[in-house]
Amino acid sequence: MPTTTLSHDRRYLCSELVTVQWSLERGPTRETTANLEEIWSTGAVVLSETRIPENVPVRIQTATVVLTGSVRSSLDSMLGNFVEIDFAPSCLWDPGVYLPEHLLDPAVLLGFPTMAPAA
Repeated sequence: MPTTTLSHDRRYLCSELVTVQWSLERGPTRETTANLEEIWSTGAVVLSETRIPENVPVRIQTATVVLTGSVRSSLDSMLGNFVEIDFAPSCLWDPGVYLPEHLLDPAVLLGFPTMAPAA
C-alpha cells in the first residue's frame, strides 16, 4: 500500500498555539504565545498580540518541535500582528515530523486532492 505525504509546495491553514521567542541586539530574550495560522515548507504565519520586528531571528516552539527562522514581515491588524517567518534552510517544515493540531489544505475546497502519493 503506498504511503501519502502532504504536498510541500502549498500553504496550509492551521490553528495551534505556539510559543515564539526572539531577542533584539544586546537585549533579553522575549517570548509570546501566538497562534500558528499558516505553514508551508519554507515558512509560517503566526498571529501575535506582540509586534515582532522584521529581520529578527525567531524560534517557534510547538508541542513537539522547534522551528527556527527570521521575520520577513509583520502586519498590524485589528486581530493582532500577523508575523510572516522564513524558516532557516536547515529547519524546513516536514509534515512527516510535525503536523499542527488543526490543519486544512485550502486546495481541497477547489476539488484538488490534499495528499500526493509519496515517491
